[in-house]
Amino acid sequence: MSKDRDQTLQQRNSTQEYGSEINHFQNLLAQLEKKEYHPKRRQMTIAMGNQRRSANRHAYMMDIKTRLDEQSRLLQEQLVGKRTFGYKKEQQNELHRAIKRHLEISAKFCA
Repeated sequence: MSKDRDQTLQQRNSTQEYGSEINHFQNLLAQLEKKEYHPKRRQMTIAMGNQRRSANRHAYMMDIKTRLDEQSRLLQEQLVGKRTFGYKKEQQNELHRAIKRHLEISAKFCA
């Protein structure tokens, strides 16, 4: 029987490869515990913290964008209502200020 067809030999070879991977990881972990790698571990925790913060910031920005879109839709409805039914002067000024504020916030958000 040839070595290629011998299943027990193939199984032994695969376990030896697996064992060498485990030894490699054990050596890697042992090196990480040495003092010379502590600064790099600190950098890793800082990088992981930055990733967490950027993910939270992304979720926060998506919430703001959703709220701005909702405000934009409401202001658009008010503009349509203003054209249809006519508003008093005070309501027109309030609507003008709300639109201006919304545009400023949207400009800051998009910049």
